[in-house]
Amino acid sequence: MEILQNSVPIKPRIAYVVTKLNRGGCEVHLLEILPKLQKWFSVHVFIFDDDYGTLAPSFEEQGIKLTCLLPPEASRYGRLRRWIKGILSLRTQLSSGVDILHAFLPIAYCGSGVVYILNRNKTIKHFLMSRRSLNEYARHRYLLQRLEKFLHRHLCLALGNSSEVSRQLIEEGIPGYKVHQIFNGIPLRHFRAQAKNKTFRELERIPLGWIRIVYVANFMSYKGHEDLIAVALTLLSFGHKKFCFVLAGKDQENRISFLKHRIEIQGLSEHFRFLGEIFNPTDILTQADIGVFPSHQEGFSNSLLEKMAQGLPVVATDVGGNKDAIVSGETGYLVPIGETEKMAHFLGLLISDSALRAKIGKAGQSAVNTLFTMERCVNAYRAMYHKILDKCRH
Repeated sequence: MEILQNSVPIKPRIAYVVTKLNRGGCEVHLLEILPKLQKWFSVHVFIFDDDYGTLAPSFEEQGIKLTCLLPPEASRYGRLRRWIKGILSLRTQLSSGVDILHAFLPIAYCGSGVVYILNRNKTIKHFLMSRRSLNEYARHRYLLQRLEKFLHRHLCLALGNSSEVSRQLIEEGIPGYKVHQIFNGIPLRHFRAQAKNKTFRELERIPLGWIRIVYVANFMSYKGHEDLIAVALTLLSFGHKKFCFVLAGKDQENRISFLKHRIEIQGLSEHFRFLGEIFNPTDILTQADIGVFPSHQEGFSNSLLEKMAQGLPVVATDVGGNKDAIVSGETGYLVPIGETEKMAHFLGLLISDSALRAKIGKAGQSAVNTLFTMERCVNAYRAMYHKILDKCRH
């Protein structure tokens, strides 16, 4: 709700705190929603780092105000000193007051939580956190677990992006009435055919008539790329010969060379294509026949929704929020983590039946267009913020 001051509407002030604005699911999500939320709120993003990140220019082009909390020389600091410096800087930045402090991701949450406790009821009215992944990151980090559970007691709301993430937040001790859920939204404008480019030319090297199975995800060990080698071998044993896995994403752990070596040893080179990092998934989704998602850990993946929005039938692991998007056998197929033979079975069904591909793809696309639109997502954020401002009590 806007406040009138001297007949001029004053928008509620929301400070977002993130770790860095590099390309990732959380950062792209914020890039989509914040420009739209500016219609009703005054938005300011604080980066808990000395580097804005690669997506910063895109935020600034949309009129989003950005502030780095650490000076350039902080790159020489130790981890603890950087964290303390960020806390002190954020406290100073918020000294003029803010209506809502909303933290995304663990480091930003822990730093923002300390600032909120120090400034509570003085310059910060309400404190929120968003969890966008499963809590595997804290499994062997005892101090982080303790700090997060302590901060949970001071939250106005905790926001999860899937039913599984929300369940974990409740298990960590946050009362159910303080756990809110907003699914990711997909900007449908992204899904239009693009002019031919280098990516298209790479895809044209795949033999005519072969089924293209696409997976867009950064190359990290938990993303399950290695499972696709076993899936490919199983597909061949089932008698399927004309298929190719098309893999795109940033190589973050030198995984690509490892995977290529494994693929070559198994004699599968003709069944895999590596495209590297891409910035518009449309470049390959419009040229694919099937989507696959073998990840072992996930909160709720935009990559999964993007494939479904394009009308691709998807076979995915039953992890995180995937069950929120897919009704197995109707809008896609879900398989247990690591069950490569079951994944190959469902992929085989889709490879051999174009009518089934069309049926499952259309049903998945309809689900995304109904439940996971960007408009629905933004409206949910808007309603949540207004509810907090109107009713939240500590």
